Amino acid sequence: MSIASVAKHAVILAAGRGSRLGHLTDAKPKCLTVVAGRSLLDWMLAALFQAGIERVLVVGGYGYQSLECLQSATVSVTRYAQWAETNMLGTLQAADAWLAASPCLIAYSDIAVLPAHLATLRAATGDIVVTNNTLWQSLWAERFQDPLNDAEHFAADAGILREIGGPATEIANIGGQFMGLVKTTPKGWAQLNRLLTDDATLVRRGDTTKLLARALDADVAIHVVDCAGGWIEIDSESDLHAVESGVAKENWAHDWRS
Repeated sequence: MSIASVAKHAVILAAGRGSRLGHLTDAKPKCLTVVAGRSLLDWMLAALFQAGIERVLVVGGYGYQSLECLQSATVSVTRYAQWAETNMLGTLQAADAWLAASPCLIAYSDIAVLPAHLATLRAATGDIVVTNNTLWQSLWAERFQDPLNDAEHFAADAGILREIGGPATEIANIGGQFMGLVKTTPKGWAQLNRLLTDDATLVRRGDTTKLLARALDADVAIHVVDCAGGWIEIDSESDLHAVESGVAKENWAHDWRS
């Protein structure tokens, strides 16, 4: 591993409203949803800095004014004005200057993850690397009546991603779940951004898993780091209740109430 390939910067995609959280996002963006006394964004920023990240770019959109107070020597905040007209891939492109300049971690803003997983990802080898939650099933069982209604295909072999995205029909065939975390080098970002530049429909309607699937179709190598739990996602009020009631504890090796 080259020291130059270790990510020191991170980008948090925080432009979305999170309409499935109902009234909780009427006056603030999804990333400011409070879980166990702290916002999701606070949890993520703390974990990134604990993992060794030195600077973070937060790309906001809905409720951007609520994020401006985060501006500091280590946190930059920028506004993606077209957030309502595109999906998260437009938000991702708004971070082009950072992603083209140095290795970066890219993180969804509706997740919380252990710093150890982020530290492993930032040091991982490869121009594009994703994390895989191998303990996904118990968490999905708590979040959904039928986990297959939400779980997507994820298959890797010898640390290389082979398949991602699309509905799954059998749990036995799912090798894990994408965690909303990606590491890119400038070379890796150039490969992904080329796909976005060539397909405006993907930018408008696609998401990160669709982009990664498109990259696989183009024979772009994507590496995988396995993570056993230590991760949550808040996509609905039921997710919030599940996490705060302490279910599926292996997916968060931390006392939320401490």
